[in-house]
Amino acid sequence: NGVQGRDLMTDMRDEPMVLEEHQRYGYMGFSHGFRARTLMGRRWRLTIYDDADALGELYDLDNDPGEQRNLFDDPAHKATRIELTQELLHRMMGLMETSPLATHHGP
Repeated sequence: NGVQGRDLMTDMRDEPMVLEEHQRYGYMGFSHGFRARTLMGRRWRLTIYDDADALGELYDLDNDPGEQRNLFDDPAHKATRIELTQELLHRMMGLMETSPLATHHGP
């Protein structure tokens, strides 16, 4: 009974986490629903949106803990954005459902 869960902030101290969000209605400045995927770690937060008008957010949490300056399009942070995007993709692939397995693969 009640709400089951754990403190996610503790886990983020060890390694970044993938957060998924799917809003059916307008929210946070979006006039319609959206989907987002976030890689949240100790130093960086990267969020990628499925909406082409608001592609992403990148925040340096050490220097901007209030997330006031979006560095996503900042040329000085392009390499960081690419590295974190690749990490997000790899982590998302690791979290994908793998069952049922196709019957035509493997022994």
